[in-house]
Amino acid sequence: METEINITDPRGTETQMVSDYALESGTQLKSATGTYTVISKLGAGGFGITYKVSFVPDSGGPTTVMALKEHFLKSDCIRDVTTFMVQYSGPASQRYKASLKDFITEANRLKRLGLQPKNVIKVNEVFEANGTAYYSMDFLSGGSLATKLKELGRPMTEAEMAQSLIPVADALEFLHANHVTHLDVKPENIMLQQNVDGTERPVLIDFGLSKHYNEQGQQTSTFNMQGVSEGFSPMEQYLGLTEFSPQTDVYATAATAYYLLTTRKPPKASELNVDKIAYELKAYKVSRKTISTLTAALAPHPKDRTKDMAAFKKGLSHIKDTTSVKPAPPVVEKLKVREEKETDGLQTKWRIAISAAVILIAAAVAACIWLIPDGSRADRNYYAEEFTSLTSK
Repeated sequence: METEINITDPRGTETQMVSDYALESGTQLKSATGTYTVISKLGAGGFGITYKVSFVPDSGGPTTVMALKEHFLKSDCIRDVTTFMVQYSGPASQRYKASLKDFITEANRLKRLGLQPKNVIKVNEVFEANGTAYYSMDFLSGGSLATKLKELGRPMTEAEMAQSLIPVADALEFLHANHVTHLDVKPENIMLQQNVDGTERPVLIDFGLSKHYNEQGQQTSTFNMQGVSEGFSPMEQYLGLTEFSPQTDVYATAATAYYLLTTRKPPKASELNVDKIAYELKAYKVSRKTISTLTAALAPHPKDRTKDMAAFKKGLSHIKDTTSVKPAPPVVEKLKVREEKETDGLQTKWRIAISAAVILIAAAVAACIWLIPDGSRADRNYYAEEFTSLTSK
């Protein structure tokens, strides 16, 4: 629910504002090529909001569904509900303008880079409106890796994990070659696009924290955005990154692999113990080579960590293609089979015990009958016939 506040703008007029930030469904945005209409909000962070939108081109082409990223500094901005203009206070002016400039620069860079690797989200257009900036992207409807893991209801096999992450590692290797680090690799930021042949193509999204560096390894951004994803960000990211470091994305990719193989969120960097990680992966029947690759990529200090994505991919090269691998049944099914076996075993034990008791009783009764004195042979025969009749029912 939106929380409304009233402020007085610099012109002296009172304007209704919202602190929930997101544009409402039905809001239209005009660009140089067409009109975007907001369908719903997909997500939001400290630096921007992402929407599902429909796009109608001015050229008269068909309407398409896209994703739209809006630059919005949550800590510094508010929105006028009447004009949709993004506004900020005087003290935040310099910080906001620097952030906006970097947002536009990185969006245009991503637009150029996204034309090449098929596993990086494609940016279609960058434009300014409402006192801020936007860029439109292909809308991926296949869900994220995190969603897929929940639907599976079990840990991925090594082959399934590799099929999901090797293409992402390829994309990251390409980005690193162009001096860009993503800095937010995690299952929620890897979407699955359905191909025409029914297969799934993993696509890396959300470049809100990404940084570009020059040939000397120094970042080119004028606004130093800091952000972490607990469990997937290495310790140096918490301290603030100032130099080009592909090892940061290597760590996050390995943490994502751990999550896929165990369904467990990795511990935060300050609490991660690689020996414990190795022990846990072994408990999930992960191969020794894969464990070695992941623990090397999760080394706490960058200098001890796998140096780049090429080395990380090489460490997973022993994993065979998923087409030859049969997924393990869900843990729930295993438990069910176990419970059924235990129930059958218990029923068998009871049947044996009851049968033994009947035999003992029969033996005791028989002994009593045959102990009747000879003079009472008629009585003996009578009781014997009665007992036989009872036990045969």
